[in-house]
Amino acid sequence: MSSPDTQQTDQQTESATPNLLQWIGLPQAEPPWSLLDAALALFALMVAMTIIATAIALNVSGTDASTTPPRDAFLLGWAVAGFITVAFVLIRWRRTPEMWQAMRMVSPRLGLPIVALMGVAAAFAIDLAVGTGNGAVQPVAIFYGLGSASNQWLLAAVFAVVAQPVAEGLVFFGVLQARLRASFGAWPGYLLTIVLFTAYHALIFGAQLPDRAALWYGVVYPALVAAFLGAMRIRLGSTLAVIIAYAAMGITTVLAGLALIG
Repeated sequence: MSSPDTQQTDQQTESATPNLLQWIGLPQAEPPWSLLDAALALFALMVAMTIIATAIALNVSGTDASTTPPRDAFLLGWAVAGFITVAFVLIRWRRTPEMWQAMRMVSPRLGLPIVALMGVAAAFAIDLAVGTGNGAVQPVAIFYGLGSASNQWLLAAVFAVVAQPVAEGLVFFGVLQARLRASFGAWPGYLLTIVLFTAYHALIFGAQLPDRAALWYGVVYPALVAAFLGAMRIRLGSTLAVIIAYAAMGITTVLAGLALIG
């Protein structure tokens, strides 16, 4: 049985249950928003995470524009920017019942606890793969430069477990991926979502990483996260499932980061 926003072909319907790669290749049902709407959501996220977040970080840290604010100041700015983005998407995509229904903020049949466990497992698997390639496991890019102060990690948790999963889940996997797959084809749209998610993460969070980590934690890590979350969105037909899995990954990365810094 296909998820609510995919369309099975006759050949796939007659065959055995599709595997994950076949699921990704299923045609995407047309969402009731345009490419311009999807681009606007991504633009809103980018503006919030660059201009608004930087302004907040400079203000709370008391630094001027020539000095890079500390990471915890950026975490506060990113968290506020994430919540602003969420508000924008919710207001715009609740304009009509059709738009909100197509967003698929519904619980999947699999159940949210299982989805959360899948997120934890994915976080461990991705961290192991990226840490192996990097030559050492280290905290993910958003935690780069954090110390051991509890207030810093509280901000990290608010961002990684709440603001980031909801904002990015809505924009990339609720709005953008469905539109790109419907406009450009199932696989090209899925892969383009991964590219955009990776570029966004490399620009916002990975810019200050040292050389080798900039590749593995600034590029490879978000690409693998996007591949996992995008596939989950397609297979389960639920943006809510993506947000829950992403939040579970955030909890895992916060605990791993705390363990790594001792």
